[in-house]
Amino acid sequence: MDHSKWTRHFFEELPSTQDKAFDLARDSPDLIPLVVVTKRQVSGRGRLGNVWVGLNGNFFGSFAVRPDMPLNQAGQFSFLAAVALSDVLEEYLPENCKIEHKWPNDVLLNSKKVAGILIESESDAEGVAKLLVIGVGVNLAEAPDGAISLRDFLPHPPLPEDFLERFLVSLSHQMNKMETEGFSALRADWLFRAKGLGEKIRVRLPHECFEGIFEGLENDGALLIRIEGQKGVRVIRSGEVFFP
Repeated sequence: MDHSKWTRHFFEELPSTQDKAFDLARDSPDLIPLVVVTKRQVSGRGRLGNVWVGLNGNFFGSFAVRPDMPLNQAGQFSFLAAVALSDVLEEYLPENCKIEHKWPNDVLLNSKKVAGILIESESDAEGVAKLLVIGVGVNLAEAPDGAISLRDFLPHPPLPEDFLERFLVSLSHQMNKMETEGFSALRADWLFRAKGLGEKIRVRLPHECFEGIFEGLENDGALLIRIEGQKGVRVIRSGEVFFP
């Protein structure tokens, strides 16, 4: 995909770029791929019902595509977006900044969250994802408590509109790469920066919490955990990860 093919929509304020992207994609399917960007997002959301704090000067965007792939593989786009984001962040940041991926949807900078990703999709009766929206929030100018922003390293962080254009180039490149080489190449790129790989991590599920060694990723992006005293590995497709 050529990054120039994206239909761009800019707004001063929105409740949610995700909702707007879905609305535009449903109403005007010929505009896909499309991106919705706003200067201010007042009701942004993250995974598992979490809220994304919309601070001024940061990037809030949602990218609608037609994946035409099994719904259970749509989560691969979270890893694709993380790799694309990391490549762009490297362009701005000094070499001593460590960029990491936290499963399944965060990008960390020096072990603090700098960006979050939200994947939402719609499928047909056969379980094929026909519409997918990649929500991306990046702390360019400000960060909530416990997080980090590019301003912590740059006196003049990029403006959201400038960041968008670089990210569209990177995102389009990674989409082309996944189309030609498959998810395995993207999976390797993500694992190269995976935080906690080969180490003990804590996983929290709706009804249990346990620790184990982060072994890697399944082909669909699921987390592989080896638990002491148990045979084989446990496959986790939805949950939260913490580092002891």
